[in-house]
Amino acid sequence: MNAPKIRFCNFIDDYNKIKLSSIAKKISKKNKENTITNVISNSAIYGLISQRNFFDKDIANNDNTENYYIIENGDFVYNPRKSNEAPYGPINLYKSEDAGVISPLYLCFKTNNINKVYLEYYFKSPFWYRYIYLNGDSGARHDRVSIKDEVFFDMNIKTPSKEEQTKVSNFLSLLDKKIELQTKKIEDLKLFKKGLINHLIDNIEEYEEIKLKDIGFTYAGLSGKTKEDFDNGNCKFINFVSVLNDNIDIDMLPMVKINDNEKQNGVQKNDIFFNTSSETKEEVALCSTICENVSNVYLNSFCFGFRIYDINKVNNEYLNSLLHCNTYRKQISNLGQGFTRVNISKNELLELLVKIPTSEIQNKIIRVNRMLSNRLKFEERKFQRLNELKKGLMQSMFV
Repeated sequence: MNAPKIRFCNFIDDYNKIKLSSIAKKISKKNKENTITNVISNSAIYGLISQRNFFDKDIANNDNTENYYIIENGDFVYNPRKSNEAPYGPINLYKSEDAGVISPLYLCFKTNNINKVYLEYYFKSPFWYRYIYLNGDSGARHDRVSIKDEVFFDMNIKTPSKEEQTKVSNFLSLLDKKIELQTKKIEDLKLFKKGLINHLIDNIEEYEEIKLKDIGFTYAGLSGKTKEDFDNGNCKFINFVSVLNDNIDIDMLPMVKINDNEKQNGVQKNDIFFNTSSETKEEVALCSTICENVSNVYLNSFCFGFRIYDINKVNNEYLNSLLHCNTYRKQISNLGQGFTRVNISKNELLELLVKIPTSEIQNKIIRVNRMLSNRLKFEERKFQRLNELKKGLMQSMFV
C-alpha cells in the first residue's frame, strides 16, 4: 500500500519510497573539553529533556561528557531501550534552542529535505517497527534493540509531498496541543477541588472533635498469608502503596474470587483504607473509600480497613474528604516511622482527633465533592477519547 487509509482532500498521489540514509546523516560531533554542560535524556514519554530541568539536578557527571554527542535544535535521537510506550525504543526530535549533549549509547542524526515534525510523528507511529523487528541483531538484550547504524539508516520510509507533510504535521500538532490543554485543565481542576474542600473543612465553625477509635474500628489485611493461600494463587489484592489518587473507583481495584470460609477479612461498602507501610510518608498518609459493591475484595498485609460504627452520624465520604485535607494528611504523615521503609502504627492513628460537624454540614461538603468529582471524571473521559483519537489517526495517516 502506497497511500494511507486517511488523508486530506485533494491529495491523491502515491507516497514516495525513500531510504532514511537519503535524508539523514549520523551526528558524530563530540563534546570535546566538556564545553557544553546541558545534558539531555531521551524519554519515551517526555521526549528529549534537560536532566537539570527535569530532575532538578545533573545526573551525568559534567566533568566526563567529552564522549557525549552534541545535538542542536531539529536533530533526532534514537534511544534503543524498549518500553511500553515505545516497544522498539523512542526516536525524538530535539526542540530546545540551546545545544545539548547526550549519551553515546544513543544514535543521533540530522535530516534534510523532509518536514522534521512530520518525520517525528512518523517515528511515533508503528510503521517502522517491522523493519527494526526484522533487522535487529540476534542475541540482543531483552530490554534493548540492537541494530547497526548502517542497517538503521537503510530503513525504507514512505513519504507524501512536502505540502501534505506540512498538513499532516500541523494537524497532529494541533491535536497534541488540545491534549496538552486538556491535561492542564484536569490538573487545575484537581487543584481547585483539593483547595476548595480544604477551605470548607478548615472553616467549619461548629463541630465535635472525636478520636477515630470512637467513631469506628479497624480490621487487618491478610497478615501472614500470601495470594497462594487463595484460589491456588490466581487472586489479587488491593494494594495502595503505589496509588496516590484522592479517590479510587471500584473498577480500578482487583476483584478476588475466594472460598466462603475466608471472608473474615472481606471489605465492605463504605470502608476506608489506610497504608501501614510504604516508601514515603506521603503514601503512608493515603486513605481512600470504596463506594460500590465490593464483595470478595481483600486487603493485602500492607493495608488495614476502617469501618464506621454509625454512618448516620459520620458519613464515610465526609470522613474520607477530611482525611485527605492537608491538615490531616500532615498529621498522619508525621506518625510515619522508619528510614528505608515508612511504617504507621494503627493504634496511634486511631488516637487522631477529627472534626465531626452536623449531618447537614457533612452533606453540603459531600455534595460539593461529588459535583467536582463528576466534573473530573467527565474531563478525564474527554482526555481518554482524545488519546484514542490520536492513536487511531497515527495508525491511519502513515504508511
